[in-house]
Amino acid sequence: MNNPRTLAALVVVMLPLSAWAQDSHTPPAPVTVSQFRSIVPVASENPVIYTTCDGMPRQEVPAQPAESVDSCGPMQPGHHTCWPEVWGTVGVPIYITGSHMAPNGVPFKPLFSLDFDFNIGLLPQKELYLFAENRFWTQRAAPGITNPSQGKWDFSKREYDLQLGAAWTYFDAFEFRVSTYALNNLNRGVSLSGPYGFKDGILLENRYYLGNADIYDVGKLSFLSIGYYPAKGLVGGDGNEFHPGLFARAYLTYDLTPIRSYLYFDGQFIAEHLKARLLEMDLGLAARPFVRFPNLEFRIGYDVTGDVQVDSTRNLVYGAIRILY
Repeated sequence: MNNPRTLAALVVVMLPLSAWAQDSHTPPAPVTVSQFRSIVPVASENPVIYTTCDGMPRQEVPAQPAESVDSCGPMQPGHHTCWPEVWGTVGVPIYITGSHMAPNGVPFKPLFSLDFDFNIGLLPQKELYLFAENRFWTQRAAPGITNPSQGKWDFSKREYDLQLGAAWTYFDAFEFRVSTYALNNLNRGVSLSGPYGFKDGILLENRYYLGNADIYDVGKLSFLSIGYYPAKGLVGGDGNEFHPGLFARAYLTYDLTPIRSYLYFDGQFIAEHLKARLLEMDLGLAARPFVRFPNLEFRIGYDVTGDVQVDSTRNLVYGAIRILY
């Protein structure tokens, strides 16, 4: 060992061995998120063998496929997963008995109507959306009204009601609405064939939604509201036009889960300026009996409208079929 050449050779050999021993006991550097994502492959149908940063092999378990979801339409009433959000109802009420006051101040006996409630979202979760509500009324056959040669199946177009507006959820369950309405008399004015007489105006409304119903299920979504008619007019129970003012409405439902049904009540109060004028109540039973067709709904109801200033009351008994979308 006293030979300098031998000592130098030992130093040259020991230095690399010492460095190797030191590196073998040094813990690996931490793996960053980006490095980890580059190591772990995307789940596939077959297992994948890969090596982690500690040098040990790992086997990836394939991820189970997510449950299939209809991406552009509700599998259940009101469940929407696509954009833009579109929801509402289409219905056909058939009137068994009763009468309805037309916009031109002439009452008639309706046969059936076509109802359409359409909503389209401008922001998700109904934060801001546009809506359209319309009803097309038909009239029962009667002498001098329709063609008698068509017999008992004859009917005549009678009235078309339309409301267009926008709704904004400004806080929690509170919603502000502004809309314009038009009640159109399609015929039976001073002319037996030409349209005459209509009512239109503007409605401001503030709603508060109740309960835990799906926000897109308009049939079961209860609410309270108060509003004001800043312009134009409506027709009273005596057939004369009046200028509406304050407005209040309550739509309430109660689930009958064992029979896949619910009770509904729709009450409206309209004042003439500050005096009570019209009071309308629509109540009945709605059923969605088919599990395979949860968007199909049947209704049977009673609608009564009273004019407290002229002591006039009109009622309608009806059955309806509706489709929710």
